[in-house]
Amino acid sequence: MDYVEDTARNIYRAMRKGEPGEEYLIASEPRRLDEAFDIAEELTGIEAPRSVPGSVFRWLGHAISGVETFTRPPAGFESELLYFFDTGDVLVDNSKARRDLDIEHRPLREAVRQYLEWELDQQDMRPLVEMQH
Repeated sequence: MDYVEDTARNIYRAMRKGEPGEEYLIASEPRRLDEAFDIAEELTGIEAPRSVPGSVFRWLGHAISGVETFTRPPAGFESELLYFFDTGDVLVDNSKARRDLDIEHRPLREAVRQYLEWELDQQDMRPLVEMQH
């Protein structure tokens, strides 16, 4: 969950500073969706949506696994994806990119605040409450 400007800047750094043939993980540290929702709630005063416990996705993954032995589930309901939602985390090691490319990511709170401001601007809306910085 990275801010688009950070991603674009880090791709540019990889193109300019990276070694040909090398692979770089430019993603930030693992972040959970509920973290972003909690920050959005703090910033806006609007209650965050409730999240589904990971165990529900694990159970669904097991069920769909059985279904996949004889048919293909609809896109987005594959057992592999459901198991992914059970963990919620994507473990990445971006140390090589940080070391070789000097990649940077803004803090999640700042990224969420800037995204919400952008989204409101696109809709020509004003926030219901003043967003905290």
